[in-house]
Amino acid sequence: MRVDEFAIDEVNEEKFKRHGVTVQEVLQVLQAGEFRMFRNKGRRRENAEYVVIGTTLGGRFLTIPVDAMPIPGQWRPRTAWESSEAEQTRYNQ
Repeated sequence: MRVDEFAIDEVNEEKFKRHGVTVQEVLQVLQAGEFRMFRNKGRRRENAEYVVIGTTLGGRFLTIPVDAMPIPGQWRPRTAWESSEAEQTRYNQ
């Protein structure tokens, strides 16, 4: 799957904040370029079909459930949170 950009608005920005994540950190996951995309197992945690797991420029691991947008390569994050150990292990496999 190609991920070129995230479509972010006030709704998902507020959800990031609830998990202690900033818009800048979410965008840094793409800038760092070392993210991986996985099908969302069991569609838990925000019910998105896919999740992006990657690091910010500062090395913080984030998990970002995303939905495809009509524009190829554009995805809408539903929210974002600091990755659990299990999510980091999935990223590293």
